[in-house]
Amino acid sequence: MDTLADTKIKIDNIISVLTEIKISAVDILKKLDPVMKNIKDHNNDIVLQASKKYPEYSIDVLQNAMQSVTIEWIKDASSVKLEIDKFITFTEEGFVFQTDSKICPFLLETWNGDAYDKQGIEGLKELKNDLAKQFINITRENLFILAAKRIKES
Repeated sequence: MDTLADTKIKIDNIISVLTEIKISAVDILKKLDPVMKNIKDHNNDIVLQASKKYPEYSIDVLQNAMQSVTIEWIKDASSVKLEIDKFITFTEEGFVFQTDSKICPFLLETWNGDAYDKQGIEGLKELKNDLAKQFINITRENLFILAAKRIKES
């Protein structure tokens, strides 16, 4: 049985990991927000650069593919942003975890081990690491490569 000190350490660790997850998610969204806006403009540098790299595709086709890639990149970070502040709350009784899968489906899936084959804080740490990798992999070059790949596969 955990002592009060053990429980406090576990809660502190969970809060620390959740804070890092939230920061990573916000960073991803900040990084991708201008990309999403710029992809919509035919004359924007990112669109023109993609069309030079892949002249065999029309601008509209490239834009659609790049939007699809960015939406995929945004998915996890958006879910985290929507759910993170509801996942754990502090009440008079102490810390309370959200158990309603309609309110926090993504984080509960992570916590329960359905997303990363690890449960609890270990699942959250996997999400944290995954978001960190996603942030690093969000580059213009990767956007072009993945967009071209989607076009070829369609």
